[in-house]
Amino acid sequence: MEKPAMASKSDILFATFEALLGRHGGRLSPKDLVDEARPDSSPLHSHFEWDNEIASDRYRLVQAGYLIRQWRGQIIKIESETKTIVFETQRVLQSPASQRSDGGSSYIATSAIMADASLRSDMLQTVLTELKAYRQRYASLSELAAVWSVIDDALGGNSAERIGGNPVVVA
Repeated sequence: MEKPAMASKSDILFATFEALLGRHGGRLSPKDLVDEARPDSSPLHSHFEWDNEIASDRYRLVQAGYLIRQWRGQIIKIESETKTIVFETQRVLQSPASQRSDGGSSYIATSAIMADASLRSDMLQTVLTELKAYRQRYASLSELAAVWSVIDDALGGNSAERIGGNPVVVA
């Protein structure tokens, strides 16, 4: 006699998410998920850090990263052809993929990234990778077909001239 097949972890998690969606009218909030995960017996429990000291330190790191990403500065550009001054607001610090590790992100001044060919190339690679992820995540939105076409061109048709002499490969 064969043993009944055991449900996989992903099957159990899928069923838990489905049940939560059903109980909450087809919507799921992070609070709902944490509340469901609190009991030790929950299949979600092991996916969370329950030691409050560790969790609070990790949350402060999340808050710090958010604060860093919100820092904006005014950039003044002078367009030589038209002799006009343009003010732009942009992030002061960026985190190219090469500056990310298991210990978290390291941020570098945007001006330093733009001035360094290697960092600039890495930042471009990071942006293209993120665009690819957005393209894949929202591919079913046909209203964005024109946007997807431009992203596809950027991902597949980068020439060395167009990106400052550095080839870009998106994994």
